[in-house]
Parts: sequence; C-alpha cells; structure tokens
Amino acid sequence: MSLPTARITAQHLQTGQFNGRLVRAVGKLVNEDGNIATLQLAGEGPTASIHCPGGTSEFSGMSGKGYYEIVGTLNHDGTIAQMQTVFMGENFDLNMYAEMVTLTHQFPDLF
Repeated sequence: MSLPTARITAQHLQTGQFNGRLVRAVGKLVNEDGNIATLQLAGEGPTASIHCPGGTSEFSGMSGKGYYEIVGTLNHDGTIAQMQTVFMGENFDLNMYAEMVTLTHQFPDLF
C-alpha cells in the first residue's frame, strides 16, 4: 500500500503544516551542489533545499531551465529529504500548478 502524499507549494515550507510528512513539490531547478539541489517551488515563497542521498547527478546541466517533481519528507527546517524525482520538462506552468494545489487543499473531496 502506498502512503498518501500532500502536494505542497513554497508557502507550505514555512507553515509547518506538513512537517514530517511525505510530500510532493514541483519547482524549477535553481542550483545543484553535491547532495543538495535548490528548487524554486510553485507559489510565492523561499527556495527549497532538496537533500539528495545519491547526489544531484540527475539534475546535471539543467540549472535554470529544468522542472522537477520531488517526492520526499518535509523536514522541520523546511528542507525536503528526496525519495523520488520526476523530470517534468523544460516548460512548466508553476502558477497553474500552485492554483491546482490551492484548490486541492480547499476542496479535498473533489480531488
């Protein structure tokens, strides 16, 4: 049985609402360095540090243009411990995604 995952935006990094839970976040790759990838998530807010236990080689050369969905645990410090990464392409509408996430939180029975 798979665990439920909450979709989050940059705003959720600061609220603490999903700390310690499995989450899904979509964002644009800003930087990669060692075992840390930095993504600008959908929505207004800070960048997210993604801790990648296997390193950031899957992000190689995509800084500033690649979009990714990260599945992992949201830590209390606002970082995400990566479990899975999905490349979403080089064109992705983060504003539309943020609106969709807002709606899923407002009307969970519809989704």
